[in-house]
Formats: sequence, structure tokens, C-alpha cells
Amino acid sequence: KSMINGTIESDAMPYADIWGTWIAGNAPIKDDFGKVVAVIGVDIDASEIQILTNRSFKIVVWFIVLFLLFVFIRIVLLIKQVRIIERYIKHD
Repeated sequence: KSMINGTIESDAMPYADIWGTWIAGNAPIKDDFGKVVAVIGVDIDASEIQILTNRSFKIVVWFIVLFLLFVFIRIVLLIKQVRIIERYIKHD
């Protein structure tokens, strides 16, 4: 029904059949007057979505690890600088 109204739809969850697991999407095709004259649909292999999701997750994890490493190194350097300044102040 939403296709007739001219909205694009996609499945929220994958569905399985004998050929695999899929995510479907549909879009209306409109004429020059905006009337829906046809609907085009596409099924995308859900494993491709899972691969992209896993890849994105790994990138986020690496970013967090590198950020935390940077913060740790910066804290260590700041502590060293504070100790140097404290020694300098005590000797004066």
C-alpha cells in the first residue's frame, strides 16, 4: 500500500528462502504526473550487510583503541613533565 502512495520501503529484518538470506527494498516508479505506474524491487544478500557491519565495527574498535593509546601516552608524558617541573622547583 505504501508503494501506491509513492514511498520507498525496505525490510527491517532479513528473510530467508531456499537461495539464502535477503533484505528487500522496493521503490515506486512514477510518471510525469507523479502517478505510480510501477514498482521496482531489489533483494540484497544479507551476508553482504553483515560483512559491512563487521568491517565498520572493527574500524570503530581500532579507532577507540588508538584513541585510548594516544590518551595514555599523553598522560604519561604529562606526568613526566610535572615531575621535571617539581624537581626544578625543589632545587631552586
